[in-house]
Amino acid sequence: MAGPARTITPHPRHLSGRNTARTVADLTGRPRHQENSGLIGALLDGKLNTTGTIDLAVAPATTTTLSDPRIGTTTLAFFTALNAAAAVEAGLGTLYSAFAAPGSITITHSAGAGTRSFGFVLLG
Repeated sequence: MAGPARTITPHPRHLSGRNTARTVADLTGRPRHQENSGLIGALLDGKLNTTGTIDLAVAPATTTTLSDPRIGTTTLAFFTALNAAAAVEAGLGTLYSAFAAPGSITITHSAGAGTRSFGFVLLG
């Protein structure tokens, strides 16, 4: 005996159009199972297409905008220092992502004079 019909409501993130499922198979015409196996293999090898680098704005600025089309309102950014000045910035505890909007994240930091380069990973 079947129960009542269930309605599944997609998460709002999936309704925005930004996260519409697309694969290279849509562009290449290759069967999806071939493309998916390649993508899964890349993920298992740690090859995520969610990384980049950014240099923080210099003094007197205390914010830097990270612009990337992969950023949504629920995206989290994780940073790692790529030079000594960035390591000092990270050690001060003043670097954090204050606000995310579709396409950009505002990073708050101290007003430093030198080039502070960070690598980042975007998730979500």
